[in-house]
Amino acid sequence: MGVESPTYINDLNVSWPLGSDLERFGDDHLRNIKTALKNSFPSMTAPVSFGYSNPVSGHVVPFADSNITFSGTCNFSGTLQQGGVALTAKYGQLAVANTWVPGQKIDGAAATTRVQYFSTAGVNRWALITNSAAESGSNAGSDFVLQALTDAGSFLSNPLSANRASGVVAFSAPPTFNSVGAGGASWVDTSATHTGAISSLNFYANNTTPASFNFAQIVARVDDNVAGTEDGRINFNTVIAGSGMTTRVAVGAGLFTGPATGGDKGAGTVNATELYRNGVAVNMGVTNASAAASGEIGEFLSQGPNTTGNLVSGVTTNVLTTPLSLPAGDWDVWGRCSFSNTGGTSSNYICSVSLTSAAQGGDASVISSASGFNVAGFALTPLRVNVNASTPVYIVASSAIQSGTVTATGTIYARRRR
Repeated sequence: MGVESPTYINDLNVSWPLGSDLERFGDDHLRNIKTALKNSFPSMTAPVSFGYSNPVSGHVVPFADSNITFSGTCNFSGTLQQGGVALTAKYGQLAVANTWVPGQKIDGAAATTRVQYFSTAGVNRWALITNSAAESGSNAGSDFVLQALTDAGSFLSNPLSANRASGVVAFSAPPTFNSVGAGGASWVDTSATHTGAISSLNFYANNTTPASFNFAQIVARVDDNVAGTEDGRINFNTVIAGSGMTTRVAVGAGLFTGPATGGDKGAGTVNATELYRNGVAVNMGVTNASAAASGEIGEFLSQGPNTTGNLVSGVTTNVLTTPLSLPAGDWDVWGRCSFSNTGGTSSNYICSVSLTSAAQGGDASVISSASGFNVAGFALTPLRVNVNASTPVYIVASSAIQSGTVTATGTIYARRRR
């Protein structure tokens, strides 16, 4: 008769003891069984029930206690099932049933890294990581990282990371999104070199269920690989009554709005069938008696009327107490001027619009004169004033006085051409 000296269960001889063995060796066999069981299951600290079902497809080994801990690496050579459903991978899958949601739990102390690897032929390729960022409160720390590994299993990059507190997801390289929306083509960011092109990026709202997209800012860069052609463009399209997608606004070198013809007219231009400001067409007259706003074509300014004191014979005098301050722009400037002589006569009344204080304007078309009257009035013809900074404009007057007291009264007007 033989008595084993086993260390593990597979050291036991299933043929022993023999029926002819002496009873006094029975206790030796029992001790050997206990030794083999203890050595084979050193970490079994809770009850475990083993059962078998479906012997055709393989064994099912249910665990009776979900708190069993495996301290080493556990490889399953048979079929591992969860809830009666086979987990088909042969190695490295361990499913722990839970009364809330079935799942896998990797636990660790705060400020430690917790990792799950995905391997090929025993060499790690990817790692899902909860990093060691400190949990300082307000949901900070233990952030998520997706890590790529080299063929040798060493660090390659962190393509994606997510902040647990803010939920902000960061990409280490510009992402590529395929099938952006219904009917949308792919959006490809070709990195800082911009050697490729973005086909389109579409945002869709359901026609029957209104939806809105709220963006603080949409920023797009359109590059053209051929210098000077300037045919890169951003389109804003709409579907009208189901009749198909139509370009309503296009931004390229300039701004082009459909259905204007002729396309983009170049940098700094706007090509549209009609332009509006606050609901009023810019290229049409108004019918509500409103005034053009500051900076708009048609802006109107005036100064006066003001009246001088007694003119000194032959001395040019500013008629306006304060000149008209003309903003930068291209303006038509004109005015009115009148003279009054009390108790005498004068000759050669002169009045003009001038860009110089107390000096007659250099453009003869705006200098008006008369003589031999006690009273004279002039309408000063328009003068073009095109300036790139705020500029004062004056009405000036002079008279050759033979006798009496002469005063001048004037008003100046300006309208923006562009």
